[in-house]
Amino acid sequence: MNAGKGGGAAAARFTAAALTLAGILGATQRIAAGQDAAGSPAFRNTSPSVRYVGSVACASCHRDIYDPYLRTDMARTISPAGDPAQLARVKSRISIYDKDRGSYFDVLREGDEIDQSEYALDATGHEQYRHREKLAYAIGAGENGWTYLVQRGNYLFQAPLSYYAKTASWGLSPGHELGFNRAITTGCMVCHSGRAQPVANRDGAYQRPAFEELSIGCENCHGPGQLHVEERLKGKPQPETVDTSIVNPAKLPSWLADNICMFCHQEGDARVLQPGKDYLDFRPGSPLHQTVVIFTLSGSAKSGTARSEEQSPLLNHYSLMISSRCYRDSGAKLGCLTCHDPHVQPAAAEAPDYYRSKCLTCHTDLSCKLPLATRRKQAPPDRCADCHMPKKQLQTIAHSALTDHRIVRRFGQVYEPEVATSSTPGLSDLVDLDAEPGQSSSAVPPLTALIALRQLADRGEPFKSGYLALLTQVAPSQPDNPLVLAMLARNAVQEGTPEGSRQAVRDLRRAVQLGSTWASDYDLLGTLLLRMGRPQEAADVAGRGIALAPYTPSLYPLMADCDEAMGKAADAKDALRRGLALFPEAASMRQELARIESASSP
Repeated sequence: MNAGKGGGAAAARFTAAALTLAGILGATQRIAAGQDAAGSPAFRNTSPSVRYVGSVACASCHRDIYDPYLRTDMARTISPAGDPAQLARVKSRISIYDKDRGSYFDVLREGDEIDQSEYALDATGHEQYRHREKLAYAIGAGENGWTYLVQRGNYLFQAPLSYYAKTASWGLSPGHELGFNRAITTGCMVCHSGRAQPVANRDGAYQRPAFEELSIGCENCHGPGQLHVEERLKGKPQPETVDTSIVNPAKLPSWLADNICMFCHQEGDARVLQPGKDYLDFRPGSPLHQTVVIFTLSGSAKSGTARSEEQSPLLNHYSLMISSRCYRDSGAKLGCLTCHDPHVQPAAAEAPDYYRSKCLTCHTDLSCKLPLATRRKQAPPDRCADCHMPKKQLQTIAHSALTDHRIVRRFGQVYEPEVATSSTPGLSDLVDLDAEPGQSSSAVPPLTALIALRQLADRGEPFKSGYLALLTQVAPSQPDNPLVLAMLARNAVQEGTPEGSRQAVRDLRRAVQLGSTWASDYDLLGTLLLRMGRPQEAADVAGRGIALAPYTPSLYPLMADCDEAMGKAADAKDALRRGLALFPEAASMRQELARIESASSP
């Protein structure tokens, strides 16, 4: 498991140089640190002991804010699939054929329920399979459309088809590959819902009900309301300055208020939970960096182009904003709340004037060099955002566009040279986007850095070699970490030697004993054991994996292979039938079952 000559040096460059902040971010954070020095309220509901109470508890006292908020997109991020508005989109059967996959898809309404099906036909026109599921939830507010979730047991999965508002049509969901097998992770649902109830360390698994509150609500931005509600109900006098029983983002330093928005609106190139943390641990008003670290590539790290030119507007609002001259010239005071009031969303007809008024808080009519007569001929007229923050089509979501938050000085501007930063020789820099002001790069734990490099390993050799070198350094201090053991095992397998496979088995056995909940660990361990001629041990591992993560397609053929190797043809067929009952679209399982049935028939 040698990372190669120079690997230690590569890791040293990563930890010492690649994690340092790019110049643009470092300068603004030093300004922010100065703002903090003046002091800011210490909100008491950031404590983990304060409970969430739901948005309805806010309504009685804050009706003037609550009612307008219900009309915003954020208040409509998720709804039951059987809502009247969703039912109205399926007046009759909708059928789609995808020639690239050779699959057919149906959307069908029956009463107050909507189903989706995926199926394929053989050469004679008969169905090879049909996988049909009831839709449980609709994700989205409708600006670009809706994606749908199905509930299988206590797991949530993405449905194959989404509805796209721009074309008023159905099409394949973003990232769809086959069937109803794309698990909806905690990282997704904490931002698309008010209060998700995931099962810890189990991708796609949720408690019943899956959500305490469906759409994004008051507490997503203000933090848990128990303390505030109790003090108000007890008649405790209102403070003369700031009520510290609940977070008021407007009273936070700009960088800390932006952290609340970044939690959901900034993905970056690598996004890593801090050791021992879960997404549900983040409390508005506390530094995001304590829960999750968001990295982005600096300079021209991607394909030799400027970072700001190629960066998608999808979930990169903050990094695009801070690359703007408007942000830098504001001394880091420009923030999300400068232009956005989360409680109010202007109607489409009002939006141009609404956002233009935000621009005019810093600029004047004379700031624009375009003749007034020309600007008034636009539709809508004199709209600043059309030139300075145009919408961009999304490459990863069909028929969709989002506002580019990199505020350019002139329409079509590619990038501002003073923003681009150079890369560390031999290893592309990473910018720690949510670092706390004044914090040094040493505040990023080695394990966090390791996971970030693992996420980026397929971006090129510098990241891959840096990852392997850092793994070698981190592993001795993490002997009981299932994730590190799994990384070591996969590295050992890559050696392609019998000793590498034996080492991988030892590491994976240890990871499973220590409580690994990742189905991929059970799959790899079982596969290695089977290759070593130990089918009973492999079957035991596959069985444990199925019990832990029953909606993992690869575990059923693994179990069948184990049973067949032990001469248990009937058990092998049973394992494949159980798999096909859950994943009828799995052609390889159908073929394997047919082979075993043919071999065992008289």
